Amino acid sequence: MRNKSYKSMMVISMIIIPILLSCASTQQKQSEPRDAQFYFNRGTAYVAKGEYDRAISEFNKALEINPRYTEAYNLRGGVYSRKGQNDEAISDYSKAIEIDPRDVRAYNYRAWEYTLKGEYDQAISDLKKALEINPRYADTYNNLAWVLATAKVSAFHDGKKALELALKACELSDWKNPGYLDTLAAAYARAGDFENAVKWQERVIESPEVAKQADLQAELQERLKFYKEHKPWPPN
Repeated sequence: MRNKSYKSMMVISMIIIPILLSCASTQQKQSEPRDAQFYFNRGTAYVAKGEYDRAISEFNKALEINPRYTEAYNLRGGVYSRKGQNDEAISDYSKAIEIDPRDVRAYNYRAWEYTLKGEYDQAISDLKKALEINPRYADTYNNLAWVLATAKVSAFHDGKKALELALKACELSDWKNPGYLDTLAAAYARAGDFENAVKWQERVIESPEVAKQADLQAELQERLKFYKEHKPWPPN
């Protein structure tokens, strides 16, 4: 990854970790070969322990047995992302999409990698495709709003659209996801409504999920400072 930013960590927790927690039960319902599933589950356990190289080795074994195992590509891609190997992550997500062109999560994961590389046009394209496939998937609205609000290339900024998308993500999640609220604050700021940007950023900072996480607080506070000074984040 480009850096250990809050959004990097947020996307990992919103997208990768829930899959790690649910994939074993999901795979029980599929007709994957038992050995492939065994290696996949063991790889998942290594990811949870932070042993990424060992996890990749297990996912490799699962894919040798079943080369069409989309979850293995997605989770291996997530591990590559954790290791900062964006191109390898993109390759895995692209393979998952090739196998299942309606894999909304893979489009979101790949879009995040493109965002980290500054390839915003490709990120936006993936997210728009994901919305076409599933217009009720909150992560997609959030991720597209984040790109339009915070891209480091001003040509991609669209505060009005970012706000519309961020509000939809919060609506779909019953306003309970602090990551989405953080995006909402950024969207308000990009749209020039700094009063609401400050309001929602303060709610994120005070939320139980992030209040005790010192590594996240610094970046959240930095954004809040910009909003209080009537500046969007990042200031470009």
